[in-house]
Amino acid sequence: MIKKLFLSVLFILAVGVFYLFTQSQNLMEIESEIEIAAPVDKVWAVLTDIEKWSEYNSAINASTGVASPGSVHSVTMRGENPGEVGPQYAPEIVSFDEGKSYRWRAVMGAGIIFTNDKVFELIPTDTGTLLKHSEVFNGMMLPLMKGFMQEGVPPILDEMNQAFKAEAEK
Repeated sequence: MIKKLFLSVLFILAVGVFYLFTQSQNLMEIESEIEIAAPVDKVWAVLTDIEKWSEYNSAINASTGVASPGSVHSVTMRGENPGEVGPQYAPEIVSFDEGKSYRWRAVMGAGIIFTNDKVFELIPTDTGTLLKHSEVFNGMMLPLMKGFMQEGVPPILDEMNQAFKAEAEK
């Protein structure tokens, strides 16, 4: 009897893991953009000076590292309430096109459980720079976290964009 129950629970868990794995092949991307009245090189300098992000960006409690190809840095987001520590990441820069774009990837469980890519792209405009800022999510946990990501991530991207804009326009 106990063996049958154990095998039934094991089967249900296996089906659940299989379902999450098959659903993880779906990427979810959340995009945001902002026009900044500053030249591309100045905006680039702000985006790549990760060490200073927490000084002017209220969405970030702490940030360390250097933006360069293959580098790993540390970012601690703020929590939901003032003074709370939020999610902590140790992303690696996986794509870097000097003065134009870079992408970092934070992984959980060797990338199978969850990945979070942050992408910054700069486009020159007649009045300054268009910052395209997006996050791309994938992994087995995505189906469980999708609703939270769709609701919670856009305001954070917008908040970060406003801080980058204010810093670059000084």
